[in-house]
Amino acid sequence: MSESDRKDLETAKYYDAIYPELLKKRKALNNAITASPTITLQREYNAVESQIALIESQRPYYRERVSTLMAGQNNYDAVMSQLDYVHQLPGARKLPEMVFGQLVEGVREVASNALAYWANSLIFSIRFGDLSRDFSGNHENPLGKSINIARELLREGRYQPVAWSEFREELATTSAE
Repeated sequence: MSESDRKDLETAKYYDAIYPELLKKRKALNNAITASPTITLQREYNAVESQIALIESQRPYYRERVSTLMAGQNNYDAVMSQLDYVHQLPGARKLPEMVFGQLVEGVREVASNALAYWANSLIFSIRFGDLSRDFSGNHENPLGKSINIARELLREGRYQPVAWSEFREELATTSAE
């Protein structure tokens, strides 16, 4: 998680914690102003009202941001632990089960310590990523050609898994469909 993501989470938690207190303080100040209006109470009330307005204007953004970050974390956990997570995603270019099994066995020979991540990365590359397009990036490779390229890269030990940051957004949009 990046530094800006951490700051957004902290800000969201802070807003959620302080908002009820500000509402209570506004109510108390409103009652005090009603009982005996003074300039000091009115200024304090206006300051609290400004803080509440600021939080209410920014809360929707932070709620959306936190839900996006949590969904991304759930995708990350699934990619790291479930061997067939990307294989089960809806969308075009589904791999036959036999081919999926063969690719997983090829990955097992290369990377037994991070098998789920490597397998999901390879399947992602074939279905949605770099191996799904030709070198110019303009045309889609046939599924069989993408699979053969993947097998060759595994056999020669040249396959490098996709960095999580590179396919996080694509995975979020793909899993949302």
